Amino acid sequence: MFDSPAETVVIRDGNFDVFADLTGGAEATPGALVRQYRLCKQAQLITCVVDPNVISVDGLEELGVRICATGMPVAALADAIESARFERRDLLLLIGGIAGSDVVGRLASAFDVDPMIGFSLPRFAHPDGGGILPLPSAATAKLLPGYSHNILRHLPPLQLAPEFVAACVLIRGQLVANFPAIDRRFSTVAAALHQLMTWSRRRGYRVAIVNHAIIENPRSCLAYPVPNFEERALLQEHYPDFARAGVQFGNLPCHQREALLALAVSSMPDERQRLLLDCRGMQAGFNGTTECILGLLNGLSLLNTGWSVTVLTSEAASSFHKLQERYRQFNIVWDLPEGLYTVAIRLSQPWTFQDLIDLHHRALLVAVNMLDTIAWDVMIVRAEVEDLWSFAAKYLDGITYISGFTRDRFNCRFPVTAGVREAVTYLSFHYNDYRSDKVHAGVDTGYILLVGNNHDHKGIVQAIEFLADAFPYERFAVIGPSGATDANVKYFASGAISQPEIDQLFAGAKMLIYPSFYEGFGFPIVKGLSYGLDLVARRSTLLSELARHCKPNGRIVPFDDLHSLMVAVGRILAGKPVETLPLGGAIDEGAEPLDWRDVASRMVDFVEGLTAEISTRQYDARDSAIRLRLVRPKLIS
Repeated sequence: MFDSPAETVVIRDGNFDVFADLTGGAEATPGALVRQYRLCKQAQLITCVVDPNVISVDGLEELGVRICATGMPVAALADAIESARFERRDLLLLIGGIAGSDVVGRLASAFDVDPMIGFSLPRFAHPDGGGILPLPSAATAKLLPGYSHNILRHLPPLQLAPEFVAACVLIRGQLVANFPAIDRRFSTVAAALHQLMTWSRRRGYRVAIVNHAIIENPRSCLAYPVPNFEERALLQEHYPDFARAGVQFGNLPCHQREALLALAVSSMPDERQRLLLDCRGMQAGFNGTTECILGLLNGLSLLNTGWSVTVLTSEAASSFHKLQERYRQFNIVWDLPEGLYTVAIRLSQPWTFQDLIDLHHRALLVAVNMLDTIAWDVMIVRAEVEDLWSFAAKYLDGITYISGFTRDRFNCRFPVTAGVREAVTYLSFHYNDYRSDKVHAGVDTGYILLVGNNHDHKGIVQAIEFLADAFPYERFAVIGPSGATDANVKYFASGAISQPEIDQLFAGAKMLIYPSFYEGFGFPIVKGLSYGLDLVARRSTLLSELARHCKPNGRIVPFDDLHSLMVAVGRILAGKPVETLPLGGAIDEGAEPLDWRDVASRMVDFVEGLTAEISTRQYDARDSAIRLRLVRPKLIS
């Protein structure tokens, strides 16, 4: 009985045949197939390849099942193709498992979508309730072993793909009628099916993954069988583009998208609440960007958020600021992590497209924290930044800003689309975060302090030259541009002095002058007030905004030009009345100004707002735009 195919018994109530290779084990039986198909009066002909030592086949021929010998699976498949070809029927091919007739109907509906869909495949579910199996891809093989059923509502009905083998495939009858002879050197049905798929693809017929057709796979390792090495060599011999198709399948966007989506909708908090903080803008030294990032990390370290946080930075910055010692609760990494995250936020503005591409490939939801748009406005960055920030305004999931002033400047230059969530999270206004108690008494005091750097928008070179001449008997200390120390001016190069030295300079000053034309926040403003200084700063919308959030302590004295700067400094030195900006108007009565913990809490609220209702709309648009950008140079060349 098992030396040759058994006599065929045809059941006439359906429009497809079934071929099942059940030689791999006893989880699925011909009897189960009969219950699924014959009793539902769907399949015309069922052909089974079985091992009689494992599965009993008594009486199955009488039920309409054609039984084939164990050692002849490829020959049996060829016979099943001939039968379906003769009757112009679709062919359901099963390897090691079974499928319900309702799934067959869903698979067949894919053929109505596009006449060039030749193969229709379902998705597979773990029998133990472990979710949906990932598609076979090296990109996701080391990630989640299974995806929550929650991802199904986010997946498209169909996903077209190059050829790949699955344990359940419905083949269009039109193709079956034209199939070539199968190479009998193949020893497995999987390899033979791969040959037929590749032959069909070369004639324009594609594979369709039907994401909403789900079947239980009793042996998950066989959901996507792979031809062995010798068979792959034969396939390459038949079709030189065999390997290319495999690479193209592995590069399909759906693999990464599904893995990220599964993470975001997981019911397990340790899978779902994964946050990547891109801190690569931090330097091995001190500047405004570094102070902003460190402040946010300080605040976040004080919160019990439930989020698993990975901090991406450089080895130099991590060593200089001792990040691994300061933030033991975070995972500090120097290279791009291999794992996936639900949310990735760059804590400073991006400067290259690769900055955002790196985050997109690792998180479903991507956001940036915009500090300012100064570099673009004063043209000290590459032209790429204009396209980059326009891209961010259109395709990111979220943008936070350190001030309303920065938000308005960014939106004026790079209008943010409706799909991008925005929030002003500010930076700390609390004086305890700026004032040091470790300053030394008895050191040099009584000088006028100016803060800035060499960039023209800081306005410091012009200011110090003017003030040094206007007040020759006053001493000035300048943190910023390097310069020869004059009789009454001493320079300290910004970025080259330590934080304790900076604190000492602020503590010893009798007045602070901040002549910058353009800031996104202005740390020296809050730091100067923290020491109770009179702060003489250039009048701006930002200055008024910050004043409303600062608790009364010292004074903010605005100026408009060099003449009014000289007048303001002179009146302060003489103890005369000066114009001041009101402080604390935005602080509720009895409340404290925002500190770093509050700012970090706002950032966490923003993150949780992004994840409150998961959508892939922005991700899909961003992915398409990134892929187009990556391909475009190749097309041009």
